[in-house]
Amino acid sequence: MKRLALSLVLVFCLISTINAQEKTRGMFVTGGIGMGFIHNVGNLNTSLGQFDNQYKDLGNIEANYKFGVGFYFFDKLSIKYELEVSDMFGVMEDHQYTKLNSGGIVLSAGYVIYRHSSYDLELNAGVKLEGSNLLHTREVAGVVNSLSIQSGNIMMPVGITWWIYPSGQASMANRAIGINLSYDILLSKEGVRYAGLKTNAPYPSFHSNSLKFGLYFRI
Repeated sequence: MKRLALSLVLVFCLISTINAQEKTRGMFVTGGIGMGFIHNVGNLNTSLGQFDNQYKDLGNIEANYKFGVGFYFFDKLSIKYELEVSDMFGVMEDHQYTKLNSGGIVLSAGYVIYRHSSYDLELNAGVKLEGSNLLHTREVAGVVNSLSIQSGNIMMPVGITWWIYPSGQASMANRAIGINLSYDILLSKEGVRYAGLKTNAPYPSFHSNSLKFGLYFRI
């Protein structure tokens, strides 16, 4: 009888341990939208204006979209893989059209530095491989000329996310809505490649979305 009781206790402890581990590790899906401020669009506008004095400057704000998957451990540590796309509304004026967009992959890690009963503060850092593309077309005397510029960059995004749990219980196993502020630190930049309209303008290597603010989800 004592052996049976002891066996039941051991089984109960084992089940409790397994359940606890399941709650502290798992998989999640994440994504969101945000706004970014382009790092050096002023330099790009200057170089493009050297061959087209009617060139209309690009703004410095882009829309940003992310979607990815990740894993969490110990209910505080996470790693995730995301696809990221940034897009700017094109400038269409005086027989010319200019548009800048970019895309990349991000591998990052996060750690909860503070936990309240209903929210977390999580620090994030990672590596991003990004490619940017600028398309500029202009019509002169009925002839349309075009210029396409590509630039590749390696960046380190760092940031902080405030995760809010609608259930009222802070745990990475639960659904959350997050407000994120991040900054992309440029690690390496590649010389630009261009095709189309030939000019002597010194095109700068550029990257987008240095500073970003966004709204995200995790389920």
